[in-house]
Amino acid sequence: MNASKAILEMLKGYDVSHVFGLPGETTLNLYKEWHDYPEIRHVLARDERSSVFMADGYAKLSYKPGICEGPSVGATHMLPGIAEAYKASIPMIALTSDIPLHLEKRNMLTGIDQTALFQGVTKETITITDPSEIPHTIRRAFRLATTGRPGPVHIRLPMDILGEEIGDPDLHVQTDFAKYPGHRPTAQEDKIREAVKLLGQAERPVIVCGQGVLWSQAWDEVQTLAELYDIPVGTTISAKGSIPEIHPLSIGVTGARG
Repeated sequence: MNASKAILEMLKGYDVSHVFGLPGETTLNLYKEWHDYPEIRHVLARDERSSVFMADGYAKLSYKPGICEGPSVGATHMLPGIAEAYKASIPMIALTSDIPLHLEKRNMLTGIDQTALFQGVTKETITITDPSEIPHTIRRAFRLATTGRPGPVHIRLPMDILGEEIGDPDLHVQTDFAKYPGHRPTAQEDKIREAVKLLGQAERPVIVCGQGVLWSQAWDEVQTLAELYDIPVGTTISAKGSIPEIHPLSIGVTGARG
């Protein structure tokens, strides 16, 4: 099995059904193998910027990490969308191909320090230097993207690595991280009881929903709580939809943009 096939096998294992991007010279090995994976639909974008924003929208609606890819020459075009996903806490995995490892720092055409480029706008940027690193790296990327504060992870794929053989790789996946949130933290029971007591004693309580309500798909629970205590509900702009805005307890978007 070669490295490109291992990447696609891992994506298949994580139930990835859509990848947004466009081909380039440095990704040809990956695209050659892609013909054998019709279940992973490639959505062709006009340019790399579009592919990232498409992945962003897909993640918001599917509750799965958005997967985008681009060739080395287009890596810089991906930055605006990845920066947006980073600040908005949207889970995403960005795959970029690159010049061969042995040609780094030789002023090659399209060669740029991708690690430095993506470091400030991703949870982590990882370079594959050996095909054997692929399964572990992809598992790590899904885990990072969907846990804690969700966000984008960047994987750099030198074009020479994409064509190398990987032997008999360990392709197991951690399915908990195929969707987000990968883990659902829960408060201690005594703290929950204390919060309920305080809520019952409050004279003019109000609920302000953040984006976490949408991440956790907890809109029914919010509405039930609000109706139980007759509490008005506002949302941040990124949490619109946490409660229907025609609901009598909805006060719409709060804050500077409300």
